[in-house]
Amino acid sequence: MEEEKSAEGTRIGAFVLGKCVQAVPGVGDIYVAHHVDTGAPALVMLRARGTTWHTQGAWKLELSGGGPQRGVRLRIHEAPATATRADLMLLLHLMEELVRGVEHNPRVRAHWRARRPRRSLAAWLALAWRTGWLAAAVLLVLVILMALRHFPRQ
Repeated sequence: MEEEKSAEGTRIGAFVLGKCVQAVPGVGDIYVAHHVDTGAPALVMLRARGTTWHTQGAWKLELSGGGPQRGVRLRIHEAPATATRADLMLLLHLMEELVRGVEHNPRVRAHWRARRPRRSLAAWLALAWRTGWLAAAVLLVLVILMALRHFPRQ
C-alpha cells in the first residue's frame, strides 16, 4: 500500500498518475492518469516488483477502431530498432491484461466520463510554441511595432 501512495502524482512520460485502481497479480498495478498536455483521461500500468516485462526500448502505438470503416487499426509510431514480432505481442498482451484488470471497475468508468482538467497557461503556451503559433504571433507583433516606428503619424 505504501508504494501505491508514493506513485500517485508521479509523472510517467506524458502522464500524471492518479490513484491505483487495480493490482494485477504477477503483472503490475493499474493507475488512472491524465495526459499532461491535453488533460485526456488515461490508464497506466506499472510493472509489479520483481517482474520483468522483457520489452526493449520505447514503443509508441496507436490503436483505433469502429466508426464508418468498422475495422481495427494498429499504427506503430515508434519502435526499438531491434523490435521483433514477439516484442509487439508481449506489449499487446500487457495491454490486454490492463483492460481485463479494469473492465468491471466503476472507478475507471467514472474516470473516462470525468471532465478533463483544464490546461494550465504553461501547457497552452508550450503547445502554442511547439505548433509554431506562438512564434508566429510574436513575429507578427514585432513586425507591426517596427512598421509603426517607421511610419509617421498623421
